[in-house]
Amino acid sequence: MEKLNDIEKKQMKQAIIEESFMGRAQIGVWKKQIVAVIAGLLLLSATTYAVMMAEGLDFFRDELETTFIDLITTEMDPVYAEDQGIRFEVVGIERMNSHANSMVLLYFTMQDVTGQERFSLYGSQLSMMQFFMDDQEVLLSGMAGNTLYFDESTNTLYFEVQIRTFDTMPDGDVLEIVIDRISFGSFGGSDWDWVETGEWRVEVAIGNADHPVVTVENIEVPSHSPERPFLYHDITVTPFGVHLTGTWGIPSEVLVEMNDGELVHFVSSGGSSGAGIDFFFTAAELIRVEEVAAVIFDGYRIAISE
Repeated sequence: MEKLNDIEKKQMKQAIIEESFMGRAQIGVWKKQIVAVIAGLLLLSATTYAVMMAEGLDFFRDELETTFIDLITTEMDPVYAEDQGIRFEVVGIERMNSHANSMVLLYFTMQDVTGQERFSLYGSQLSMMQFFMDDQEVLLSGMAGNTLYFDESTNTLYFEVQIRTFDTMPDGDVLEIVIDRISFGSFGGSDWDWVETGEWRVEVAIGNADHPVVTVENIEVPSHSPERPFLYHDITVTPFGVHLTGTWGIPSEVLVEMNDGELVHFVSSGGSSGAGIDFFFTAAELIRVEEVAAVIFDGYRIAISE
């Protein structure tokens, strides 16, 4: 297989899926669904698409600028569902649990196989996704990730997505993923150009990866008001980013300091701040948790020790 050259790789810029979070009180209103708005799509050739389908996740590892793919420890055969002329295919998945919640890394594609070309290079698409394990819905606190590519010739989108849950996922080895609505075109106000409803349902074997996480508890961080510092119950560093829970106070800048002095930056954040703080900051690169020295909130350094 011929590898992509440096110029092609530089042209493959990652576009961040807008985070959409909701508090527990909002779950019933929004039917416990997480909205992932996908923008900034990029082009691949039909030849590249054929190679990717032939080599599966290895193509992602070897050729694409993915952020977290090194976390995938278990290979899988792709699984797919097709409805309304749209094919939803999962090619890679990994789960990791912390003491407070779970995170799932997901690689999948969406393709219009009818020739209508409903997906577009510069338009936006929206998917409503739900997750079940042992017939129980897994409640999500957030979703973020990258649109890796758009293949115009096959009308296919490629994604790397991180999913976070409110609580630790129940034990189980099969995760059911359900999509019941996909919207197309340019988003304006509350309307899309058109919406396709159907059922895209797949069952994916899922393990529990033994990736390290580290947590510091009961931390006070100086705020703009000296009389009222920020109060955090847990600050958990994961390979994806930093999960923060507490009484109040959301830092405007978060950095992770590595043992060698390197600073890891963050590309997006979101969460809830009603009765308390529950926020996640998504890293711009894979965090080597075992090499983390400190977390820095608005210039205030919090040392990390496992």
